[in-house]
Amino acid sequence: YMSVWQIFYSMTAALFLTPAENVSETLGLKIGAVVFLFVCFLMFYLAPRAVFLIEDRKHWGTWLFILFVFLSSIARYW
Repeated sequence: YMSVWQIFYSMTAALFLTPAENVSETLGLKIGAVVFLFVCFLMFYLAPRAVFLIEDRKHWGTWLFILFVFLSSIARYW
């Protein structure tokens, strides 16, 4: 599962966050791509961990770690 998720998510992130040649990418397009990737991230990263997140939802460190995982997954394309 983790291999499939990484391949799918990495390919999706590369597709949406890498601008095509001779196309000027606006801030709105980049924000839209990040929102779409965040939805993919929620489905493929957080959904399988839902049982564990129910227990750890009170800890701010859990949500901070998840935010850093998401940001690190898209940071290489900016």
